Amino acid sequence: MTRHLLLFVLLISIAISCKKDNPSDSSLKQIASYNVNLAECSGLSKYLNDNFLTVSDTLEKVYVIDKTGNVLDSLSYEGHNPEGVVYDSKSGHVLVVEENTNEVVELDGSGEELSRFTVTVNNIYVKHGLEGITLNPENDHFYLVSEKSPGLLFEFTRDGQELNRHTLSFAKDYSSVFYDESLKKLWILSDDSGTVTRCSLSGGAEQTWTTGINKGEGLIVESSSKRIYIISDSDQKLYVFSY
Repeated sequence: MTRHLLLFVLLISIAISCKKDNPSDSSLKQIASYNVNLAECSGLSKYLNDNFLTVSDTLEKVYVIDKTGNVLDSLSYEGHNPEGVVYDSKSGHVLVVEENTNEVVELDGSGEELSRFTVTVNNIYVKHGLEGITLNPENDHFYLVSEKSPGLLFEFTRDGQELNRHTLSFAKDYSSVFYDESLKKLWILSDDSGTVTRCSLSGGAEQTWTTGINKGEGLIVESSSKRIYIISDSDQKLYVFSY
C-alpha cells in the first residue's frame, strides 16, 4: 500500500508540475467594451494625451481614438492595406506597416510620408504579410510580426536594418505585437487562436491568456495596472481586460 501511495503522490506531483509549465491555462477578464465607429480597425498604439492610434485597412488611414473608442482625429496619410501602427514619442513620428507590400512607412506628426523600407517575409499569400509593429524606446529597435505562412517575429533598427528573425509556432496566426517597457517583454496577439501571449524578445512563449473575442487586431498592455486593451476588426469595439 505504501508503495502504491507513493506512486500516486508522484503522479499527482508530475501532473501539477506539467500544468504549471503549460503557458495556456488562463483567461482574460473583460471589464469594459466600447464601440469604435471605424471599419476594419487594425493595430493599436499609445499616443499623445493618453489617447491611442489605430488604422483602418478599409479606409486606409491612421486615426486617433480615446480610451473609450471615440474617434478624435485622423492623419493625412492615405495608405495601402495598413495593418499595424506605432507612435515614436522621441521623434513624434508614426510608423505603419502595409501588409500587401510588406513595407514599413514612416510618417511625420501630421501624417506626411518621410520614408519607407521593405521587409522580406516570403509569405505564401499576399494577405498573410506584416500585421503588427512595436517599438523599444530604449534602443529604438522595432519588432514586427507577420500573420502566418510563415508566422515570423522580426527585429529591426530604426533605419531599417534587419537584426533578427524568429519563427513563431505557439498560435494559429499573429495579428499584433506590443513591447512592454516595464517587463522588457513582448505581448503577441492571435486573431485565429483568440489568445494573448507574453513572450521573450526572441518570441519564446511564456504565458498565454484567452481573449474570448473575435478578430482581435491590435493590443496595448499596461502591466503596472494589469490592463490589456484590444481592438476588434469585426466587432468594431475596443475591449478592456484585466489579467
